[in-house]
Amino acid sequence: MSKKNVKSPEEVLKEAFVPVEEQPYKVPDNWVWVRLGFYLENYDNLRVPISTDERRDRQGPFPYYGASGVIDYIDGFTHEGEFILLGEDGANLVTRTKPIAFLAKGKIWVNNHAHVLRTRGEFPNKFVEYYLNSISLNKYVSGSAQPKLNQKNMNAIPLPIPPLNEQKRIADKLESLLDKINQAKQLIEEAKETFELRRAAILEKAFRGELTRNWRVENVQSGSVETLLQKIIALRNDKKSKTIGKEITSAPFELPYGWKWIRLEDLIEVSTYGTSAKTNDDVGVPVLRMGNIHDGQLILDNLKYLPIDHADVEKYKLEEYDLLFNRTNSYELVGKTAVVRGKQATKMTYASYLVNVRLFFKEKIARYICYYINSHLGRNYLLSMVTQQVGQANINASKLASLIVPMPPEEEIAEITRLLDNYIDNERSIFETLKIDDLLNSLEKAILAKAYSGDLGTYDEIEASPIALIKDLLSNSHK
Repeated sequence: MSKKNVKSPEEVLKEAFVPVEEQPYKVPDNWVWVRLGFYLENYDNLRVPISTDERRDRQGPFPYYGASGVIDYIDGFTHEGEFILLGEDGANLVTRTKPIAFLAKGKIWVNNHAHVLRTRGEFPNKFVEYYLNSISLNKYVSGSAQPKLNQKNMNAIPLPIPPLNEQKRIADKLESLLDKINQAKQLIEEAKETFELRRAAILEKAFRGELTRNWRVENVQSGSVETLLQKIIALRNDKKSKTIGKEITSAPFELPYGWKWIRLEDLIEVSTYGTSAKTNDDVGVPVLRMGNIHDGQLILDNLKYLPIDHADVEKYKLEEYDLLFNRTNSYELVGKTAVVRGKQATKMTYASYLVNVRLFFKEKIARYICYYINSHLGRNYLLSMVTQQVGQANINASKLASLIVPMPPEEEIAEITRLLDNYIDNERSIFETLKIDDLLNSLEKAILAKAYSGDLGTYDEIEASPIALIKDLLSNSHK
C-alpha cells in the first residue's frame, strides 16, 4: 500500500465514530456510537476451502458453518479462542427466522457464508452477538434474489458502546433473561410435540376400532358397513357398482366385526381437478390453493381471485362436505386434506393443484374420511405411491381413489367422528392458549431494545465512557 493511501490515526478515529446525525437513537452520555468494522477484528481472510471428506474427518465437536471451509489456529491464537460468526448471505439476513450471529468457541469450521469476527481488547463478544441479532440489517444488505452482507456494508453498521463493565453486565443479564424466554419456547414446543404424538395415537385407535370398543358393546344393533355400501350401489347402478366392496386381500390389520376394508373409490361420486385459469390479487371469487389447507381445515389467508363471471367459477363450485385434497406439494405436505364447511360452500373455487372429492352420503362420512387421510395410517399409504417431479411430490386422483380405508357401519362412523371432533376442538383450544410465540418474541425485542439504549437496569452514570479505550485500541491497531 502506498503512503498516500495510509490513513492517519485522526482519519481512522473520525471514520470509526458515528456522527450525531447518523446515530439511530439517543444513548446515555457515557456511551458512544462506533462503526462495527472498527470495533471488531475480522478474520474472513483465513477461511480455507476444504473437501467434503476433509470436513467430515476434521469437523470435531463444533457444528460446521457453511458449505466448505475451516478455521483452525488463527494468527497465534489457539482453538481456545472465541469468535462471532455473522451470516454473510442468504434470505435469513432479511427474514430473520433464526439468529444470524452466534458465538463460536473452540475449533471453528466455516466457509464464505459467514464473517468471522471478534471484539478488540477485552470487550465481550456476546454483547455484540446479541446486538446483531436484535437489529434489522435490511439497510446494509444488497441483492434481492440472494441477499448479501458484504464487508464494506457490515463495517458501516452503527453499534452503541457503553463502558466496558456495563457491556459485561448487559451481556450477563441478557443471557439470563433470554435463556428464560428460550426455555419457555422450548416447553411450548415440547407440549406441541406431545399433542402431536397423542393425536396420532388417538387417530390410530379410532381407525382400528379401539376408540369405540365400549360403544359397540352398548350398541350391538349398529349393523354392518355392508348396509352403507348397498345404498351406494343402488345410487350408482353402473359398471363401477359391481366392484364396490370387493374384498381386499392385503389389508394392513384386522378390523372389528361389522367393519370392512374398502377402497376410497367405492365412496366417490365424482372427483375433479381445479382451475388453471389466471387469477388476480384483489377482487372476485376466492380460489383456494395448497397453502389454504392446514390441519384438516381451510384457512382463508393469502387468497387469489377469479372474476365473478368467469366460466370456471360455476364449473368448479364447491359444496358443503366436499373434500379438497392437495395432490401436488413438497413430500412432507402433499396429500393434506380439508372438509369444506357450510360458510365456505358455493362462495369459492379451487386451483388445479387441488382435487375436489365428492363422496356419496358426504354429510355422514366426509369428516371421517378427512381424518383418515390426514392420519399417519392414510398418509403412509398415499406417500408410498408418490411420484417426484422437480422437487415436488405428486399423488394423482386415481392413486387417491385406490386408498384403502377401514370403514365401520354408519352409526359407528357418526360416533367416531363425534369423538374425534371433540378431541380436535379441545386440542385446538389448548393450542390457542399456547400461542404465545408472538408475545415471547415481543418481550425478547423489548428486552433487547432496553439493553441497547441503557434502560435494562445496568446503567451506571459514574462509569467512564469507553471512548478513550476505543481510541487507544484503534490507534494501536493502525500503527
